[in-house]
Amino acid sequence: MDTYDMSNVFGDLSELSTQMSTRMELDEGLY
Repeated sequence: MDTYDMSNVFGDLSELSTQMSTRMELDEGLY
């Protein structure tokens, strides 16, 4: 795998985790 592909994968992962944590905070705010 190229380092470029790896950085893209990690970028997607960090973005996904950010969306997940934001969604968790929103869910907690509803309760």
